[in-house]
This record gives sequence, C-alpha cells and structure tokens, in this order.
Amino acid sequence: MNTEPDNAMAYDAGPHDAEGWKLHDDGTRVHRYTCTIHDGQDCDGHCGPLPADPAEDEPRYTADVVAVTTDRQVLLIERDWDPYEGQWALPGGHVDPTDASSREAAARELVEETGLRVAPEQLREVGRWDQPGRDPRGRYITDVYLAEVPAGTPVAAGDDARSARWWPLDSLPEPLAFDHADILAKATAGR
Repeated sequence: MNTEPDNAMAYDAGPHDAEGWKLHDDGTRVHRYTCTIHDGQDCDGHCGPLPADPAEDEPRYTADVVAVTTDRQVLLIERDWDPYEGQWALPGGHVDPTDASSREAAARELVEETGLRVAPEQLREVGRWDQPGRDPRGRYITDVYLAEVPAGTPVAAGDDARSARWWPLDSLPEPLAFDHADILAKATAGR
C-alpha cells in the first residue's frame, strides 16, 4: 500500500547518514531531514528538510578586531573550523554573557586567538555589520573594532586558530572568510 498522498513530490535528499543528516561530499553534515509524509517510518529522507528551528533564527552577537600595524600590516587568523575552515579571517568571536560589552569581547577574543593583548579602551569602534546572509550558520550581528599596534608585534595562534600572522594590506590572501574583505576595506580606508 502506498502511503504517500497523491500530490506528494519526491525530494532528493542526496547522500545522508542513518540519522537523517544530509552530507557534503567530504562526509560533513549539512542539515537534517525528516519525513513529513511517513512520520519517519522507513523513510530515506526523500520527503524534505526539517522545518527551521526557531532558536536558530535568533541573532548571535560577535565582535571582531581589525588589528593594524604602523607599517600597514593586518592581523588575520587561519580558521580551524567550519564554516570557511582553512580560510583567513579577522580575529573575533561570540560576545559571551559574562562580557560587559562587545568591546570587551573583542579584546578577549583577540588575545585568545592570537596572543595579542590590547586593552578594551584602546579599541576604536569601526561599525556594526548585521546584514542577513553574511554567515551561513544563521543571523550574526558583529561589532568591529580597530586596534593600532607597533610594527613587529609578535602573535601566536590560540584556541580557535590554525595559525595567526600579519599580512600586508596590499597583499591579502583571497578569499577572506565571511564579509571580512568588506570590513577590512572600511576599517582601513585612507591608510
């Protein structure tokens, strides 16, 4: 007996695992599928994706730092996790509930990811980036700060970075992760 309604359309989920997660070619999970027609019984995931989790639609707050030297170098980290694993990005991360402000979070993330210590009050506000679609994980709102440091300031990769290094502003790796090329362009305009 066919349990699909007459108007059911086949949904090609592509490769997926036993728990219903769609897989990239390299085996990493993309998103989960569920059966809306068979109530999950003997379904191979062809019936469609799970409805979005409302909690996933809530904005997340982050803070990034554009650290530049007097000789026009900018500090970037090589990401050690998805999204954009292996690409270069500005140091930064989530604003935690224990942070007094996004400025404090920016200073904390900078030292955690690169070893570079800058007092929060030394960070100058660049702006806020909050356009939908700027992060594939959902809605992210980012406050960006500028730190000016002496040339030759040492850095070392920290907890979330594969590596950290100074790059000449006129010779950046491409592509940068997220919308960090746009952020850098605004933060360093006129330098």
